[in-house]
Amino acid sequence: MGLFIDISYKSYHHYGEELCGDKVEIVKTGNSKILILADGMLSGVRANIFSTMTSKILGTLLKNGISIDEAVETVTKTLPSSSINGEAYSTFSIIQIFEDGRCYIVEYDNPECVCIREHDLFKLPFKERTVHGKNIRECEFYARPGDTFVCMSDGCIYCSGDNTMNLKWNRDSVAEYALKCELKTKSASRLAAMIDDMCYDLYLGVPKDDTTVGVVRINDEKRVNILTGPPLNPEDDERMVNDFVSADGMKIISGGTSSQIAARVLGFKLETDYDTIADGMPPMAKKTCKDIDIITEGVITLHNVIILLERYLEGEIDLDFYDELDKNIGSSQIATALIDESTKVVFFVGKAAGVGEGGIKISYELSSRNSIIKKLAELLSAMDRDVEVKYY
Repeated sequence: MGLFIDISYKSYHHYGEELCGDKVEIVKTGNSKILILADGMLSGVRANIFSTMTSKILGTLLKNGISIDEAVETVTKTLPSSSINGEAYSTFSIIQIFEDGRCYIVEYDNPECVCIREHDLFKLPFKERTVHGKNIRECEFYARPGDTFVCMSDGCIYCSGDNTMNLKWNRDSVAEYALKCELKTKSASRLAAMIDDMCYDLYLGVPKDDTTVGVVRINDEKRVNILTGPPLNPEDDERMVNDFVSADGMKIISGGTSSQIAARVLGFKLETDYDTIADGMPPMAKKTCKDIDIITEGVITLHNVIILLERYLEGEIDLDFYDELDKNIGSSQIATALIDESTKVVFFVGKAAGVGEGGIKISYELSSRNSIIKKLAELLSAMDRDVEVKYY
Protein backbone atom coordinates (compact mmCIF):
# COMPACT_ATOMS: atom_id res chain seq x y z
CA MET A 1 0.00 0.00 0.00
CA GLY A 2 1.27 3.47 -0.88
CA LEU A 3 0.72 6.88 0.68
CA PHE A 4 -2.10 9.25 -0.21
CA ILE A 5 -1.19 12.93 0.15
CA ASP A 6 -4.29 15.00 0.93
CA ILE A 7 -3.77 18.77 0.47
CA SER A 8 -6.22 21.63 0.96
CA TYR A 9 -6.46 25.20 2.19
CA LYS A 10 -8.92 27.87 3.29
CA SER A 11 -8.59 31.67 3.06
CA TYR A 12 -10.40 34.78 4.25
CA HIS A 13 -9.34 38.09 2.77
CA HIS A 14 -8.83 41.35 4.64
CA TYR A 15 -12.17 43.00 5.36
CA GLY A 16 -12.95 45.64 2.75
CA GLU A 17 -10.63 44.19 0.11
CA GLU A 18 -11.82 42.34 -2.97
CA LEU A 19 -8.73 40.14 -3.36
CA CYS A 20 -6.83 38.03 -0.87
CA GLY A 21 -3.20 39.01 -0.31
CA ASP A 22 -2.31 35.36 0.34
CA LYS A 23 -1.93 32.84 -2.46
CA VAL A 24 -1.74 29.04 -2.36
CA GLU A 25 -0.36 26.82 -5.11
CA ILE A 26 -0.66 23.03 -5.09
CA VAL A 27 1.87 21.48 -7.46
CA LYS A 28 2.41 17.89 -8.59
CA THR A 29 5.76 16.60 -9.77
CA GLY A 30 6.58 13.14 -11.04
CA ASN A 31 7.17 11.84 -7.51
CA SER A 32 5.82 14.43 -5.08
CA LYS A 33 3.14 16.93 -4.17
CA ILE A 34 3.94 20.47 -3.04
CA LEU A 35 1.92 23.02 -1.08
CA ILE A 36 3.11 26.62 -1.39
CA LEU A 37 1.53 29.37 0.74
CA ALA A 38 2.73 32.89 -0.09
CA ASP A 39 1.74 35.95 1.96
CA GLY A 40 2.03 39.31 0.19
CA MET A 41 2.95 42.33 2.29
CA LEU A 42 -0.05 44.33 3.52
CA SER A 43 -3.31 43.47 1.71
CA GLY A 44 -5.41 44.01 -1.37
CA VAL A 45 -4.45 44.02 -5.04
CA ARG A 46 -0.75 44.76 -4.54
CA ALA A 47 -0.34 41.99 -1.96
CA ASN A 48 -2.26 39.61 -4.21
CA ILE A 49 0.02 40.35 -7.16
CA PHE A 50 3.22 39.72 -5.19
CA SER A 51 1.97 36.59 -3.41
CA THR A 52 0.76 35.21 -6.76
CA MET A 53 4.12 35.92 -8.39
CA THR A 54 5.96 34.30 -5.49
CA SER A 55 3.84 31.14 -5.42
CA LYS A 56 3.90 30.76 -9.22
CA ILE A 57 7.66 31.22 -9.48
CA LEU A 58 8.38 28.83 -6.62
CA GLY A 59 5.91 26.25 -7.94
CA THR A 60 7.30 26.34 -11.48
CA LEU A 61 10.92 26.09 -10.39
CA LEU A 62 10.40 23.34 -7.81
CA LYS A 63 8.28 21.35 -10.27
CA ASN A 64 11.22 21.41 -12.64
CA GLY A 65 13.68 20.22 -10.01
CA ILE A 66 15.33 23.56 -9.28
CA SER A 67 16.88 23.76 -5.79
CA ILE A 68 15.31 25.94 -3.12
CA ASP A 69 18.45 28.11 -3.14
CA GLU A 70 18.00 28.92 -6.82
CA ALA A 71 14.26 29.35 -6.36
CA VAL A 72 14.72 31.83 -3.50
CA GLU A 73 17.34 33.67 -5.54
CA THR A 74 14.93 33.97 -8.47
CA VAL A 75 12.12 35.26 -6.24
CA THR A 76 14.50 37.71 -4.56
CA LYS A 77 15.70 39.09 -7.88
CA THR A 78 12.19 39.25 -9.35
CA LEU A 79 10.26 40.88 -6.53
CA PRO A 80 11.17 44.28 -5.08
CA SER A 81 11.70 44.95 -1.40
CA SER A 82 9.62 47.26 0.74
CA SER A 83 10.69 50.88 0.69
CA ILE A 84 9.69 51.05 4.35
CA ASN A 85 11.72 48.27 5.95
CA GLY A 86 13.64 46.63 3.13
CA GLU A 87 11.88 43.29 3.63
CA ALA A 88 10.61 41.15 0.75
CA TYR A 89 7.12 41.83 -0.52
CA SER A 90 6.08 38.22 0.05
CA THR A 91 6.85 35.56 2.64
CA PHE A 92 6.21 31.86 2.03
CA SER A 93 5.87 28.33 3.38
CA ILE A 94 6.59 25.21 1.29
CA ILE A 95 5.69 21.63 2.19
CA GLN A 96 6.84 18.94 -0.26
CA ILE A 97 5.91 15.29 0.29
CA PHE A 98 7.49 12.59 -1.87
CA GLU A 99 5.89 9.26 -2.75
CA ASP A 100 8.40 7.39 -0.56
CA GLY A 101 7.37 9.51 2.46
CA ARG A 102 10.30 11.92 2.40
CA CYS A 103 9.19 15.36 3.55
CA TYR A 104 10.89 18.70 2.89
CA ILE A 105 9.63 21.89 4.53
CA VAL A 106 11.07 25.37 4.03
CA GLU A 107 9.73 28.67 5.38
CA TYR A 108 10.59 32.31 5.02
CA ASP A 109 9.10 34.62 7.65
CA ASN A 110 5.72 32.85 8.01
CA PRO A 111 4.60 31.38 11.36
CA GLU A 112 6.26 28.02 11.96
CA CYS A 113 4.53 24.99 10.47
CA VAL A 114 2.61 22.76 12.89
CA CYS A 115 3.11 18.99 12.73
CA ILE A 116 0.77 16.48 14.39
CA ARG A 117 1.96 12.88 14.73
CA GLU A 118 0.08 10.10 16.49
CA HIS A 119 -2.46 12.69 17.69
CA ASP A 120 0.17 14.78 19.46
CA LEU A 121 2.22 17.82 18.53
CA PHE A 122 5.57 16.89 16.98
CA LYS A 123 8.50 19.31 16.98
CA LEU A 124 9.87 19.64 13.46
CA PRO A 125 13.71 19.44 13.17
CA PHE A 126 14.13 22.92 11.64
CA LYS A 127 17.54 24.40 10.96
CA GLU A 128 18.09 28.00 9.96
CA ARG A 129 20.40 29.33 7.26
CA THR A 130 20.74 32.35 4.99
CA VAL A 131 19.93 32.06 1.28
CA HIS A 132 20.71 35.13 -0.83
CA GLY A 133 20.25 37.42 2.14
CA LYS A 134 17.04 35.75 3.33
CA ASN A 135 16.92 33.89 6.64
CA ILE A 136 15.01 30.68 6.00
CA ARG A 137 14.30 27.64 8.15
CA GLU A 138 14.08 24.18 6.64
CA CYS A 139 13.94 20.53 7.57
CA GLU A 140 13.91 17.17 5.84
CA PHE A 141 12.72 13.89 7.33
CA TYR A 142 10.40 10.97 6.60
CA ALA A 143 6.69 11.48 7.17
CA ARG A 144 4.50 8.67 8.47
CA PRO A 145 0.94 7.66 7.65
CA GLY A 146 -1.30 9.77 9.88
CA ASP A 147 1.04 12.78 9.96
CA THR A 148 -0.65 16.16 9.54
CA PHE A 149 1.03 19.46 8.66
CA VAL A 150 -0.55 22.90 9.10
CA CYS A 151 1.02 26.05 7.66
CA MET A 152 -0.45 29.53 7.95
CA SER A 153 -0.09 33.16 6.98
CA ASP A 154 0.59 35.68 9.75
CA GLY A 155 -3.07 36.77 9.68
CA CYS A 156 -3.85 33.56 11.55
CA ILE A 157 -2.16 34.72 14.74
CA TYR A 158 -3.06 37.50 17.18
CA CYS A 159 -6.61 37.60 15.71
CA SER A 160 -8.75 40.18 17.48
CA GLY A 161 -12.11 41.86 17.05
CA ASP A 162 -10.62 45.29 17.74
CA ASN A 163 -7.39 47.07 16.84
CA THR A 164 -5.34 45.37 19.54
CA MET A 165 -3.27 42.21 19.18
CA ASN A 166 -4.78 39.14 20.82
CA LEU A 167 -1.55 37.88 22.38
CA LYS A 168 -3.35 34.83 23.78
CA TRP A 169 -3.87 33.55 20.21
CA ASN A 170 -0.31 32.98 19.04
CA ARG A 171 1.25 30.28 16.89
CA ASP A 172 1.25 27.80 19.77
CA SER A 173 -2.46 28.50 20.37
CA VAL A 174 -3.16 27.69 16.73
CA ALA A 175 -1.15 24.47 17.14
CA GLU A 176 -3.18 23.39 20.19
CA TYR A 177 -6.45 24.16 18.40
CA ALA A 178 -5.28 22.27 15.30
CA LEU A 179 -4.54 19.27 17.51
CA LYS A 180 -8.08 19.30 18.93
CA CYS A 181 -9.57 19.58 15.44
CA GLU A 182 -7.32 16.86 14.02
CA LEU A 183 -8.90 14.35 16.37
CA LYS A 184 -12.35 15.18 14.96
CA THR A 185 -11.52 15.23 11.24
CA LYS A 186 -10.24 12.98 8.48
CA SER A 187 -9.75 15.28 5.49
CA ALA A 188 -7.31 18.15 4.96
CA SER A 189 -10.16 20.38 3.75
CA ARG A 190 -12.27 20.01 6.89
CA LEU A 191 -9.29 20.67 9.16
CA ALA A 192 -8.29 23.78 7.20
CA ALA A 193 -11.87 25.08 7.36
CA MET A 194 -12.13 24.54 11.12
CA ILE A 195 -8.88 26.37 11.89
CA ASP A 196 -9.48 29.28 9.50
CA ASP A 197 -13.07 29.68 10.71
CA MET A 198 -11.81 29.96 14.30
CA CYS A 199 -9.53 32.82 13.19
CA TYR A 200 -12.49 34.44 11.42
CA ASP A 201 -14.58 34.16 14.60
CA LEU A 202 -11.78 35.71 16.68
CA TYR A 203 -11.82 38.64 14.23
CA LEU A 204 -15.58 38.81 14.95
CA GLY A 205 -16.22 38.33 11.26
CA VAL A 206 -14.14 41.36 10.26
CA PRO A 207 -10.62 40.05 9.44
CA LYS A 208 -7.92 42.68 9.97
CA ASP A 209 -5.53 40.72 7.75
CA ASP A 210 -5.60 38.07 5.05
CA THR A 211 -5.99 34.75 6.82
CA THR A 212 -4.94 31.47 5.16
CA VAL A 213 -4.47 27.95 6.50
CA GLY A 214 -2.85 25.20 4.41
CA VAL A 215 -3.09 21.55 5.46
CA VAL A 216 -1.29 18.41 4.29
CA ARG A 217 -2.39 15.02 5.64
CA ILE A 218 -0.57 11.75 4.95
CA ASN A 219 -2.87 8.74 4.75
CA ASP A 220 -2.71 5.10 3.80
CA GLU A 221 -4.57 4.22 0.63
CA LYS A 222 -8.29 3.66 1.24
CA ARG A 223 -10.76 2.12 -1.20
CA VAL A 224 -14.49 2.78 -1.58
CA ASN A 225 -16.62 0.41 -3.69
CA ILE A 226 -19.98 1.45 -5.17
CA LEU A 227 -22.42 -0.99 -6.75
CA THR A 228 -25.22 0.42 -8.88
CA GLY A 229 -27.58 -0.97 -11.49
CA PRO A 230 -28.59 -4.56 -12.36
CA PRO A 231 -26.35 -6.58 -14.71
CA LEU A 232 -27.15 -6.85 -18.42
CA ASN A 233 -27.75 -10.59 -17.93
CA PRO A 234 -29.61 -11.72 -14.77
CA GLU A 235 -27.35 -14.79 -14.52
CA ASP A 236 -24.52 -12.38 -13.64
CA ASP A 237 -26.29 -11.12 -10.49
CA GLU A 238 -24.38 -13.42 -8.18
CA ARG A 239 -21.02 -12.80 -9.85
CA MET A 240 -21.38 -9.02 -9.63
CA VAL A 241 -22.43 -9.07 -5.97
CA ASN A 242 -19.70 -11.53 -4.98
CA ASP A 243 -17.04 -9.48 -6.78
CA PHE A 244 -18.33 -6.43 -4.93
CA VAL A 245 -18.42 -7.89 -1.40
CA SER A 246 -15.05 -9.62 -1.78
CA ALA A 247 -13.31 -6.29 -2.56
CA ASP A 248 -11.30 -4.52 0.14
CA GLY A 249 -12.65 -1.28 1.57
CA MET A 250 -15.97 0.44 2.22
CA LYS A 251 -18.99 -0.89 0.32
CA ILE A 252 -21.92 1.23 -0.88
CA ILE A 253 -24.98 0.12 -2.85
CA SER A 254 -26.91 2.84 -4.66
CA GLY A 255 -30.11 1.76 -6.37
CA GLY A 256 -33.37 0.05 -5.49
CA THR A 257 -32.99 -2.90 -7.86
CA SER A 258 -29.29 -3.20 -7.02
CA SER A 259 -30.04 -3.46 -3.31
CA GLN A 260 -32.75 -6.06 -3.93
CA ILE A 261 -30.30 -8.17 -5.94
CA ALA A 262 -27.67 -7.91 -3.20
CA ALA A 263 -30.22 -8.81 -0.50
CA ARG A 264 -31.25 -11.91 -2.44
CA VAL A 265 -27.68 -13.04 -3.18
CA LEU A 266 -26.34 -12.35 0.32
CA GLY A 267 -29.47 -13.38 2.19
CA PHE A 268 -30.27 -10.27 4.20
CA LYS A 269 -33.51 -8.36 4.68
CA LEU A 270 -33.96 -4.85 3.30
CA GLU A 271 -35.51 -2.46 5.82
CA THR A 272 -36.24 1.20 5.14
CA ASP A 273 -34.71 3.69 7.57
CA TYR A 274 -37.40 6.35 7.80
CA ASP A 275 -35.16 8.56 9.95
CA THR A 276 -33.09 9.29 6.83
CA ILE A 277 -35.90 11.06 4.92
CA ALA A 278 -34.89 14.73 4.74
CA ASP A 279 -34.40 17.56 2.26
CA GLY A 280 -36.51 15.76 -0.33
CA MET A 281 -34.03 12.86 -0.51
CA PRO A 282 -35.18 9.22 -0.68
CA PRO A 283 -34.59 7.20 2.51
CA MET A 284 -31.63 4.92 3.05
CA ALA A 285 -31.89 1.28 4.11
CA LYS A 286 -31.02 0.17 7.61
CA LYS A 287 -27.67 -1.55 8.06
CA THR A 288 -28.78 -5.17 8.30
CA CYS A 289 -25.82 -6.75 6.46
CA LYS A 290 -22.34 -6.71 8.00
CA ASP A 291 -20.75 -6.69 4.53
CA ILE A 292 -22.48 -3.50 3.34
CA ASP A 293 -21.80 -0.06 4.85
CA ILE A 294 -24.38 2.14 3.06
CA ILE A 295 -27.49 1.36 0.97
CA THR A 296 -29.32 4.18 -0.81
CA GLU A 297 -31.68 4.92 -3.69
CA GLY A 298 -29.92 5.36 -7.02
CA VAL A 299 -30.31 8.16 -9.55
CA ILE A 300 -31.65 10.97 -7.32
CA THR A 301 -29.10 10.24 -4.59
CA LEU A 302 -26.11 10.02 -6.91
CA HIS A 303 -27.17 13.19 -8.73
CA ASN A 304 -27.06 15.03 -5.39
CA VAL A 305 -23.64 13.49 -4.67
CA ILE A 306 -22.45 15.10 -7.90
CA ILE A 307 -23.72 18.50 -6.69
CA LEU A 308 -21.83 18.13 -3.41
CA LEU A 309 -18.59 17.06 -5.10
CA GLU A 310 -18.85 19.99 -7.53
CA ARG A 311 -19.15 22.36 -4.57
CA TYR A 312 -16.12 20.71 -3.00
CA LEU A 313 -14.02 21.14 -6.14
CA GLU A 314 -15.15 24.73 -6.61
CA GLY A 315 -13.66 25.52 -3.21
CA GLU A 316 -16.97 26.13 -1.42
CA ILE A 317 -15.53 24.47 1.65
CA ASP A 318 -16.67 25.92 4.95
CA LEU A 319 -18.28 24.55 8.07
CA ASP A 320 -21.76 24.97 6.56
CA PHE A 321 -20.68 22.65 3.75
CA TYR A 322 -19.49 20.08 6.28
CA ASP A 323 -22.72 20.44 8.25
CA GLU A 324 -24.46 19.33 5.06
CA LEU A 325 -22.07 16.40 4.68
CA ASP A 326 -22.84 15.33 8.24
CA LYS A 327 -26.57 14.96 7.55
CA ASN A 328 -28.00 11.48 7.91
CA ILE A 329 -29.16 11.24 4.29
CA GLY A 330 -27.91 9.09 1.46
CA SER A 331 -26.19 11.68 -0.72
CA SER A 332 -24.37 13.24 2.25
CA GLN A 333 -23.18 9.86 3.50
CA ILE A 334 -21.83 8.86 0.09
CA ALA A 335 -20.17 12.25 -0.51
CA THR A 336 -18.53 12.07 2.92
CA ALA A 337 -17.17 8.62 2.13
CA LEU A 338 -15.75 9.84 -1.18
CA ILE A 339 -14.16 12.96 0.35
CA ASP A 340 -12.97 11.58 3.69
CA GLU A 341 -12.58 7.84 3.18
CA SER A 342 -11.31 7.28 -0.35
CA THR A 343 -8.07 7.32 -2.28
CA LYS A 344 -9.44 4.85 -4.84
CA VAL A 345 -13.06 4.40 -5.94
CA VAL A 346 -14.25 1.30 -7.79
CA PHE A 347 -17.69 1.27 -9.45
CA PHE A 348 -19.47 -2.03 -10.06
CA VAL A 349 -21.98 -1.02 -12.72
CA GLY A 350 -24.82 -3.12 -14.13
CA LYS A 351 -25.62 -2.36 -17.77
CA ALA A 352 -29.21 -3.58 -17.91
CA ALA A 353 -31.52 -1.43 -20.02
CA GLY A 354 -33.60 1.13 -18.14
CA VAL A 355 -37.22 2.05 -18.72
CA GLY A 356 -38.13 5.54 -19.90
CA GLU A 357 -41.44 7.31 -20.41
CA GLY A 358 -44.15 5.12 -21.90
CA GLY A 359 -42.34 1.99 -20.82
CA ILE A 360 -39.74 2.32 -23.60
CA LYS A 361 -36.49 0.51 -22.85
CA ILE A 362 -33.36 2.71 -22.85
CA SER A 363 -29.89 1.23 -23.41
CA TYR A 364 -27.29 1.75 -20.70
CA GLU A 365 -25.26 3.99 -23.01
CA LEU A 366 -28.22 6.40 -23.25
CA SER A 367 -29.33 6.10 -19.64
CA SER A 368 -29.01 8.67 -16.87
CA ARG A 369 -27.05 6.08 -14.88
CA ASN A 370 -24.32 6.08 -17.54
CA SER A 371 -24.14 9.90 -17.45
CA ILE A 372 -23.97 9.90 -13.65
CA ILE A 373 -21.14 7.34 -13.49
CA LYS A 374 -19.14 9.26 -16.11
CA LYS A 375 -19.62 12.52 -14.22
CA LEU A 376 -18.70 10.97 -10.86
CA ALA A 377 -15.56 9.44 -12.37
CA GLU A 378 -14.61 12.84 -13.81
CA LEU A 379 -15.10 14.63 -10.49
CA LEU A 380 -13.25 11.97 -8.50
CA SER A 381 -10.31 12.11 -10.91
CA ALA A 382 -10.22 15.89 -10.38
CA MET A 383 -10.09 15.14 -6.64
CA ASP A 384 -6.98 13.04 -7.34
CA ARG A 385 -8.74 9.75 -6.66
CA ASP A 386 -7.86 6.65 -8.63
CA VAL A 387 -11.07 5.53 -10.39
CA GLU A 388 -11.96 2.12 -11.85
CA VAL A 389 -15.27 1.11 -13.45
CA LYS A 390 -16.26 -2.55 -13.81
CA TYR A 391 -19.25 -3.34 -16.01
CA TYR A 392 -21.60 -6.30 -15.80
